[in-house]
Amino acid sequence: MGKKRALLVAINDYVGRANDLPSCVNDAHAIENLVKNDFGFTDTKNLFDSAATIANVEQGLAWLFDNAAFDDNLLFFYSGHGYQMPNGNVLEESLVLYDGFWIDDKLSALTQPLPTGVLTIILDSCFSGGLEKKLKEFIAATQETT
Repeated sequence: MGKKRALLVAINDYVGRANDLPSCVNDAHAIENLVKNDFGFTDTKNLFDSAATIANVEQGLAWLFDNAAFDDNLLFFYSGHGYQMPNGNVLEESLVLYDGFWIDDKLSALTQPLPTGVLTIILDSCFSGGLEKKLKEFIAATQETT
């Protein structure tokens, strides 16, 4: 039987009160309870508020993806601000972590070596649909080569 791991990242308390959100951490706790109680996840890590830094999220994802196998169930949950910014002729989507923007291309790149079907990503943020485009491009490219 494979691993059942979840990395839950949520930010209510951003720098400056104007950017704070009311329920992201509560939502992450609800997801954690759901996956533990209803889906048998045994290993979860939380990065909340000031702990949700770029470095910590990248370390958390390394932990989540470590030795991923075809029978694993992995979950990455993010609840917080999202942002969209121009980069040349395209718009880049990013997660707004506690200490800066984390471009969605980085998450997409980290997921490429994973076995098909082991990862579920839930992004509860503005502009989170932009990641879907990157995944569709990857899926299309891999289907062309097989």
